[in-house]
Amino acid sequence: MPVHSLKKKDSLMAEPSVTRENVPYEIAFWMCVVAFLMLVIYVKITEVLHLHWIFVVYSVAVATLTVARYVFFMLYKPTLRHSGENVPTIQVIVPCWNESKKVYLTAKSIYKSRYPKDKLRITIVDDGSTDDTGIWLSKASESFGCNVITLEQNSGKRKAIQTALEESESEVTVLIDSDVQVSKNGLLEIVRGFSDENIAVVCGNTGVSNASRNLLTRMQEMYYYLSYRLFRSAESHFKTVVCCAGSFSAYRTDVLKEVASDNWVEHQFLGTRRTYGDDRSLTRMVLAKGYDTVYQPHANAATFVPEDLGSFINQQSRWRKGYLFEALMASTHMWKRPFGAAVLFYLSLFLVMMGPIVMLYC
Repeated sequence: MPVHSLKKKDSLMAEPSVTRENVPYEIAFWMCVVAFLMLVIYVKITEVLHLHWIFVVYSVAVATLTVARYVFFMLYKPTLRHSGENVPTIQVIVPCWNESKKVYLTAKSIYKSRYPKDKLRITIVDDGSTDDTGIWLSKASESFGCNVITLEQNSGKRKAIQTALEESESEVTVLIDSDVQVSKNGLLEIVRGFSDENIAVVCGNTGVSNASRNLLTRMQEMYYYLSYRLFRSAESHFKTVVCCAGSFSAYRTDVLKEVASDNWVEHQFLGTRRTYGDDRSLTRMVLAKGYDTVYQPHANAATFVPEDLGSFINQQSRWRKGYLFEALMASTHMWKRPFGAAVLFYLSLFLVMMGPIVMLYC
C-alpha cells in the first residue's frame, strides 16, 4: 500500500478519538445553553405569577446547583496510576458491632480480592458486640488470617478505628464498613486513585447489595447511584470530595493518623460525644490541612441498606446530623478550595438552610 494511503488511513482512524474527547465539553456547553434558556422562561413565569422573591431565589439556586453537578460530572475524568505499577502495602480496618455473619462475608470478600496477599493486612475491631459476631470473627481469623481486636465495651466507631490505627504500619489504610463486600479488583482500583502526592483520600464507589428486596431498597439504590456517580464525580473534578464515605475509602496512613489524633475521637456537640458523621469529619479535617480528596468510580463495593422504614429513618437522621454539623464546620475553610468546589459546597449548604424557610413560607 502506498505511503500516502497509510497516512490517509491513519488520519481517518485518529479523528474519532479526538471527537470522543470533545464530547463531554460539547454536552456540558449545550447543557448550559439549555439551562440558560429555561432560566429566562422561568423568570418570565415568575413575573406573571407574582411569586415571592425568596421562592424565586431558592428555585434558581436549586436549578443552578443541579446543572453545575451534571456539567462537572460530564467533565470529570479520573487521573489514575498505571495498573502495572507497584502497589502499596495496605491495612484494611473493619469496625463492627452486632453484624453477625455479615462481617464474615466482608472479611471473605477482602481476602478473596486480587490484592497481593503479602501487601494486605486485615484488621477487624469488635466494638463490644453482644450477639454471635464473636463466633463469626473467630471463623474469619481462622479462614482468612484476619487480626481481630475485641473491645470490652461499645465505645463507638471512632474509637474502634483509632485502636486499629495505632498498630498500623502500612502505606495506605482502607476503611470498610462491616456490611460491605468489595469487588475482586476493588482494592487494586482504589489505590490507583493516589495519582499524586497531595491526594490523601480516595473514595470508592459503593452500590447496594439488597436492592431487589422491596421498593424502599430500590429507591436507595438510585440514591446511592446519584450520590456517588453524580455528586462525588462533580466534586472530584476539583479534587474536593467533601465526604469520603466510611463504607469504602482509602487514606494515606500518615495523614489519617495525623487527623485522627487531633481530638477526633472526643469530638462533642452540646456536651455529648459525637458518634455519627465520622467519615465526614475525617474528610473535613483532611481538606482543612490542604490535602486533596478524590473519587475512584472503578473501585467497586456493595453494602446492605435498611429494608424497613424505621431503620431507614434512624440511618438518615444520623447522616443528616453529621452533614449539618460538619458542613457548618467546613464552611470556615472551604473557601480556600478551588472556586468551583467552593461554589458547589456553599450553594448546597445555602439550600439546606433555606429549605425550612421556603417550606414555612409556602
